[in-house]
Amino acid sequence: MISDQLVDEYLDAVAPAWCAMDFLTFAETIDVFLYDPLIALEWTELHTLPMLDTVAVKRLDSRTVAQLLHDSPSVIRCLMHYDILMAKCARLGTAAYLRIFDFYQDVLQALCKEDVFAKRFRNIIHAAEQVRGMVGRLRPSSPTVARALGRLANACYNLSYGLYSDMNPQLVYDNLGPYVRPDGRLFVLKIFHNLKPVELWPETASLPVGAIDVGVLLEGVTLKVDAATHAIYEGDQVNGLRGWWCEADGKALPLEAIDDVRQRLEATAVAVYEQVKQFNFEKKKEFYCFQKAWGYKKLYDVLDLDWRPPPAVLAAARGKSLFTNWNIPEDKKQAVTLLCQVFDPRREVPAEAFKGETD
Repeated sequence: MISDQLVDEYLDAVAPAWCAMDFLTFAETIDVFLYDPLIALEWTELHTLPMLDTVAVKRLDSRTVAQLLHDSPSVIRCLMHYDILMAKCARLGTAAYLRIFDFYQDVLQALCKEDVFAKRFRNIIHAAEQVRGMVGRLRPSSPTVARALGRLANACYNLSYGLYSDMNPQLVYDNLGPYVRPDGRLFVLKIFHNLKPVELWPETASLPVGAIDVGVLLEGVTLKVDAATHAIYEGDQVNGLRGWWCEADGKALPLEAIDDVRQRLEATAVAVYEQVKQFNFEKKKEFYCFQKAWGYKKLYDVLDLDWRPPPAVLAAARGKSLFTNWNIPEDKKQAVTLLCQVFDPRREVPAEAFKGETD
């Protein structure tokens, strides 16, 4: 049985994190609150629930599922938020909402060492021995190295939004940590994975790398990671960088090679954005469904399921305008209270969350 304490911990993490975002910035791109209600029923009945059924039939353990969902707590948390939200928009009942919640919390419990919902802003998946091993590989740093790593990270960030939309860039990036060392310094593992989703973007096949891992030791810097994937660094990461290493596809990426990789990533980001800008509204909705579904691809492949969005999902979005009936208060405190109810798997979405009647 799912405890109220566990659900409350989830809501304490997710509602403030969502309220921290300014969704007006997504008006011309993608916002799950505007897009996902269009496909909520079909997605939940034909994608989410069959996935849960097949995981159970094949008896996949939660740690394996976490690995197939990219071994990224930020990815898994977002899939959890989105799938709960869509099931609730579809009004499928609390049994379905709680089942989805239980599935994802099990996966997060199997992956995270603590703070599974990031309520305390920690993104911890490594044991102490693993952290010691990563710290032991660090090389001395300099401001030049820090700037090169920063430019590389920015290139990955920019590419992520084009590849996967504003709602799914976490399929590329996550910040794992902070792992506080005995001397008070922080070790953080910055990951940039899934850079070559050739099923969505065939041109990414020519990129020189598909995954980049950057380990950094920081002094005088703090890190918080919230339930909506946001990493908040405070302090001087350039002058505070004390050690580093960088790997591409599991092999060391030397400093002299970073600039070339960065330039290739930047060029691809520009090319992808040029294509996205040409999408009309119907194409944008359709492609968003594919971007959303791609996040489950590794798991779906193991489950012998077609990762692509079911035709009924695409049909559900076709011809519809954005869902604009949400009535989220501008006052942050009131918004947090309402969003707790929106994401609560123990209840239906309250009527006051909408401006009027919804179909």
